[in-house]
Amino acid sequence: MKKTLFLLFVLVASSVYAQELSLIDVAPLSDVLAPGEVYQATITLQNPITSLTKQKITLYSQDNKVVKQPVAPFLIPLGNNHYWMYFEVPFSTLDGTYDLRIEDQSFLVNGALQVVPYEREVTITTSSPAISLTPGVIILPFENTGSFTVTAKAQDVQTVLNFAGPEYISHAYLTEQTLAPNVQRTFTFTYDTSAVMSDTLLFTSGTKQWSIPLVIEGWEAPILVDDNAIGEVITFAVPGGLLEREVSNDKTLQGLLFMHNSLPEALGPITFELTGNLASIIQLNPEQVQSVDASADFSVMVMINANKNPQETVYAGSLIVSSGAYESILPISVVVLPSDGTDVIEEPSDDLIVDDDTSIIEGGVDDTIADQLNLWDDLSDGYEEETQAATHPFMALIALLLVVAIIIFFLSGKKKTRKKSLNQVIRESKR
Repeated sequence: MKKTLFLLFVLVASSVYAQELSLIDVAPLSDVLAPGEVYQATITLQNPITSLTKQKITLYSQDNKVVKQPVAPFLIPLGNNHYWMYFEVPFSTLDGTYDLRIEDQSFLVNGALQVVPYEREVTITTSSPAISLTPGVIILPFENTGSFTVTAKAQDVQTVLNFAGPEYISHAYLTEQTLAPNVQRTFTFTYDTSAVMSDTLLFTSGTKQWSIPLVIEGWEAPILVDDNAIGEVITFAVPGGLLEREVSNDKTLQGLLFMHNSLPEALGPITFELTGNLASIIQLNPEQVQSVDASADFSVMVMINANKNPQETVYAGSLIVSSGAYESILPISVVVLPSDGTDVIEEPSDDLIVDDDTSIIEGGVDDTIADQLNLWDDLSDGYEEETQAATHPFMALIALLLVVAIIIFFLSGKKKTRKKSLNQVIRESKR
C-alpha cells in the first residue's frame, strides 16, 4: 500500500511538471558562456494573467540557491506574450552551474489563477577572449533607414573583432577592429529595411563567435534561422546530444523520443530517416508527422530490437529529422548483449518504488512500466508533451484516491483483542 501511495505521488508530480513546462518556454542562444559575456534568450508565456517583468528574472548559483547573482536583465516585449531578454554576466562571476529562474509569474489555468515557477540551467566557464556586446537584441523599423550602435568591451585580454551581417546592414569597419582590455568601444551601423527579413549580426574573434539578433518590427519571429543551421530548428531532448543503448538479443526496448520545434510558426510535414545499419534494429512510429505547432514539443515511438533477431553486435548511425530545408541529426548507437537465458529486471531507481510482483511480459515487449521508467526516462530529459488535462479535477481525483487508499490501509490492519481477567472468564463459564 505504501508503494502504491508513493507511485501516485510520483504521477501527480510528473503531471504538474509537464504543465509548468508548457506555460513558460525559454530559448537561449546558448546555455554556456564565459564571465563577462551576454546571456540572450527568447521567453514565451502561455495564458499569463500578469505581465512578465525583469524583476521576476533571477540567477542563482546551484551552490547557493538563496543569494541572487548580481545581474540586471533587459526585457523587450515582442507581442503575443513573446519577449527578448538579455543580461551581462559580471566578469567576477565564478565558474560553475547556475539556475536561471522566472519567479512569481501568474497564469490562468482552467479558469483559476496559478503561480508557476521556472528554472533553467546555465553554465559559466572561463574562455578567452570574453567580450561583452550590447544591446543583446536590436529592433529595427520595417521599410525604413537609419542607424544603430553596438558597444563592445573585451573583459580579459586585448583582442580583435570582425563583423558580418546581412546585406541591408552596412558599416565602415572593413578591417578587424582592436579592443583594448576593459575599454568600451562603440560601433555604428546603418540599415535599410525595405522588403527584408529578421536576421543576425555576427561578431568573431579567433575561433569564438557572438551574435546579436536583428528583429524587424511586425515580425513575430525573433530570428530567421538559417536554412543550413543543423539542430537549431528541431532539437532533441537527449542529454549530451547522443543516444546510446544496450539491449539483450532476446529483449525489446521502447520509449518516446521527445523533440521540439524552435520556430515561432508551424512546421511540417516532418520525416524521419535512419542511417547506417540502424534500420535493421530500430523501428519508428509514426514514420512521418504531418504538422507541429509553433514552439511545440512532439515525439516519436522508438522500438529497439522488436524482432529479437539481431544479426550484428553493434548498430550505429543517425536519426535525421527533416522538414523542407530544415534538418537536424541525432547520433545513435545500439550494442547488443548476449542473453543469459534468464528474465532479469533492472533494480528500480531510489526515487521510484514499484510493486514487488512486477514481471517481464513473455512473448511481447519486454519492458513493463517499471523497466521503461528506469531504462528510457532520460530520452525525454527536459521535455514533456504539452498537457491538456484539467488541473484541478485531476488533483481532486488523486486526493480522493489517496484518502480511500489510507482508509483501506488502516481498515486492513489486524484488530487488537482486549485481554480478559480471570474473574471474567470464571463468570462467563458459569453462565
